[in-house]
Amino acid sequence: MVSLRLLQINNLSLEGKFLPDELKWLQWRGCPLEGIPLDTLPRELAVLDLSNGRKIKSLPGLERHK
Repeated sequence: MVSLRLLQINNLSLEGKFLPDELKWLQWRGCPLEGIPLDTLPRELAVLDLSNGRKIKSLPGLERHK
C-alpha cells in the first residue's frame, strides 16, 4: 500500500495501526468506534470522513478554539 492516498471503508471494524502515513483521505462510513485518537491517524491525512459513524463521541487530541 505504498502509494495509497484514498481509502474508502464501509461498515468495517479494524484494529491496530494499519494506515500508511502518506494517506491523505480516509472515508470510513459506519465507523463502529466511539473515538479515534488523532495521534493514531496518518500524519498527512487532510480529509477524515466518518459519515454515518453514529457511535463517534470524541476525537482525543482535537482541541476547540474559541
